[in-house]
Amino acid sequence: MPFFFSCKKFFERPAESAGKKIRDHKENLNSTFITSYERDTEIDLDFAQARMYNKNLGRFTTADEPFMDQYEHNPQSWNLYSYTRNNPLNSIDPTGEAVISAQQDCPPNCINETVNVDISKGGLIKKIIEAIFGKSKPKPSPPPQQPKDSWWDSVKKWWRGDKNEPKPNPAPTPQPQPKPNPVPKPTPPDLTGFSNRVSAQKQKRHLKGSNGNKGYLNSQKEADEVYDAIKNGNATYLGTTSQGHHVYRYNGVTGFNNNPGAGYTNQPTNVFMLKGSSSPSIVPTNPNFTP
Repeated sequence: MPFFFSCKKFFERPAESAGKKIRDHKENLNSTFITSYERDTEIDLDFAQARMYNKNLGRFTTADEPFMDQYEHNPQSWNLYSYTRNNPLNSIDPTGEAVISAQQDCPPNCINETVNVDISKGGLIKKIIEAIFGKSKPKPSPPPQQPKDSWWDSVKKWWRGDKNEPKPNPAPTPQPQPKPNPVPKPTPPDLTGFSNRVSAQKQKRHLKGSNGNKGYLNSQKEADEVYDAIKNGNATYLGTTSQGHHVYRYNGVTGFNNNPGAGYTNQPTNVFMLKGSSSPSIVPTNPNFTP
């Protein structure tokens, strides 16, 4: 076909008008249903002005705007997708934004316009915040401010050097606490009349291997060493027993305390008791001795 006739046939084809498309779209919107919404048969959803309604799910396809139609006393109102708060027999939602109830106990702010007034005053939001975090405590009033000096008062204070201003009392000087009196050390006895050496006969009772349950030393040599330390002042005097025997501490020798009645057997000790004066002997005793 020649090019001229092809173009002529193309332009002579009846064009699809925009009005026909609108008519076809209106044909897809069926009559009004029980929800008062018009149904779009192409997407099978109901047109609710502000949003679409799904009849199969019984809910809107998009969420309502928060705080638009929600109330503290009605938990159903906090479902942003529900239709008429799941009560379609007594309520309608003609615009998809606010529920209109036919019940007589409907609160005065059932309609969207009243809710906006309540939110603008902060009443509903304040109740929600108080329910979650508790009521806020009132802020304490600030202390009264002292009036500031004028520039002339400042010059006068500078001129007189603030001599007339009351000076604050100086902080009290902390007084030194009295130290507790130290416990006086016992005075060592005078050993002038004592023998110059330990009695071997009496010391034999307090050597290792002797009969009886008494304190003992390993050898006579250790007894002589303790006695020499006592005579030379190298041993520490601890006090006197109830029987009048002097007690010393000497760390150069270790003896063994035996007192089965008190529960001590072969107890190592550096505390020694000096028995006798003319025929002295060294007896290991309780390491925790106190006069």
